Amino acid sequence: MEHARRADPAGAAEYRQLNLTDAAGVAELAAGPGGPPAKLRRVFDHGLRPADAADKEVPEVLAEAGLEILAEGPTALAQTEQWPDGSRVELPARWFVVSRA
Repeated sequence: MEHARRADPAGAAEYRQLNLTDAAGVAELAAGPGGPPAKLRRVFDHGLRPADAADKEVPEVLAEAGLEILAEGPTALAQTEQWPDGSRVELPARWFVVSRA
């Protein structure tokens, strides 16, 4: 978010961090031997908290911003990290298509 704020020196926009990933998946990655993978460790080092938005929080934030949800659904965010068995880490997420209300 700091990058977005630097791109808006006049402070005209309002920013909110929305994290739509699976809390259990993030916790499992962080609890691995040796701690979280390097990329997830960098997320934590920057004070970001993945998976902390409640399911209904995002639609509420979008509505408060004057946006109407036209469609939404589940998806998976493929990561470059791998589980110990070699399979790719995929974190569940949600997508939204919105328009001005």
